[in-house]
Amino acid sequence: PQPLVTVICPTCSARHSTHPLVYRWFSAQAYSRTELIVVDDAVNPSPFFTTMNDDRVQYIRVCEGTSIGAKRNRAIESSSGQIIAHFDDDDAYGPGYLSHMVAVLLNDGHDLVKLVSWYNFDLVTDLVGRVDHEARLPYPVCTERERLRLSYGWSYVYRRALSACIPFPPTCWGEDACLAKSAVRFGLRVGFVSDSDGIALHT
Repeated sequence: PQPLVTVICPTCSARHSTHPLVYRWFSAQAYSRTELIVVDDAVNPSPFFTTMNDDRVQYIRVCEGTSIGAKRNRAIESSSGQIIAHFDDDDAYGPGYLSHMVAVLLNDGHDLVKLVSWYNFDLVTDLVGRVDHEARLPYPVCTERERLRLSYGWSYVYRRALSACIPFPPTCWGEDACLAKSAVRFGLRVGFVSDSDGIALHT
């Protein structure tokens, strides 16, 4: 049987308007065995998720000011899946996203996979472009290229056992890259997926 995938989504009051879309991207996934855990530090609860009637969804409220790293850890602690997938509340994930990423994770024997190229939507200019960290970059230092390849945790999909060994630091910036960098440092397998078909959209 397919392994259960837990989709985790840290959020806050400023993103409550995006919650119907988060649920839409989650519900539309072709991969069938999923659960969604949303961790919110808003003073007032999400109008959308507090009225949610879906057994696959957990909505957890934590103290105001809780860091994104701590929210991710809390979500994973409450998860049942063997695989963890990040959904950020301001990005879009196509129906084939989880199926594709999980297949790469399992078939290639990786511990963590992430997009290394993807499509970007600029909310200010309404322009769509493509980011490719596999292409030649204008950085003379190899470590900068590797930093960019490992960051952008909005597309992380990994084995739950990885997060048990490497919890997220309690910060609100760069907490995701710490996971991938630690995985590389410990000799675990990190895979990079190039999205040329638009399976996800970063905003």
